[in-house]
Amino acid sequence: MKRLIALDIDGTLKGPWGDVRPSSRRAVALARAAGVPTVLATGRRVITTLATARLLSVDLPLICYCGARVVHPVSERTLREHLIPGEVAWSLMDLGRKAGLAVAAYVDDTMYLETLAEDHELDAAHFRRTPGICLGEGVLQGIEGRSLTAVMAFGSRAVGRYLDEQDGLLGGCQSYHLDSGTARERLLVLAPGVDKAAALAELCAELGIPREGVLAIGDSVVDAAMLRWAGMGVAMPESDAACREAADRVAAPDEPDPVAAEIEGWLAGAC
Repeated sequence: MKRLIALDIDGTLKGPWGDVRPSSRRAVALARAAGVPTVLATGRRVITTLATARLLSVDLPLICYCGARVVHPVSERTLREHLIPGEVAWSLMDLGRKAGLAVAAYVDDTMYLETLAEDHELDAAHFRRTPGICLGEGVLQGIEGRSLTAVMAFGSRAVGRYLDEQDGLLGGCQSYHLDSGTARERLLVLAPGVDKAAALAELCAELGIPREGVLAIGDSVVDAAMLRWAGMGVAMPESDAACREAADRVAAPDEPDPVAAEIEGWLAGAC
């Protein structure tokens, strides 16, 4: 049976420990040598996913924006894209601003954000040193009305109110409430039907890989559908409740590198 590994980036391959661990890189290389490719399935933008793909020598399409955009890892050509219709996207943008949130628009792999949320831990310096981010008053004027890849609302004090008010405007869009109750709280909105599971299922169908042959590892609510779909879904030790509930197992907390341990065990048939 053909097999494949699907890996989230933030909180899975990367985290408080820093960049991708050398042991994770070795495990991915071991899988590649055994004829098992790896795909990255992340909420990140393309520009920030490419570096990790190159580090791991990933040659399968990159699932970015949780599946809203799928790109070739070498040519960077967009293979599939699912946009939030302009009318819906900008209704959500307007509502978020009225709720007192800092609301970002994502289009053409660029993040546009006019103001920062006072109660959010990310500051202007963070955004200004990150490539592909336009920050400042008036930056939305040039893209207003366009269909968007994603909408992100920041600001923990108002996210709850925004969630209550935006239900009627979503138009079937997919939404994720991330890091609830923390200084990183935010709301991600994507086009209808977009999630990592759908993108991964489509890729596997093209490659002739059955879901039973897929190992998926993640750590948050945006990974839950992917872990539920995969033949073996593994939640990281610090995963949120939604991810843990969807997973077949939770990685051992005492492992120095849970990703490497799970890949190596799965390849050996121990999982």
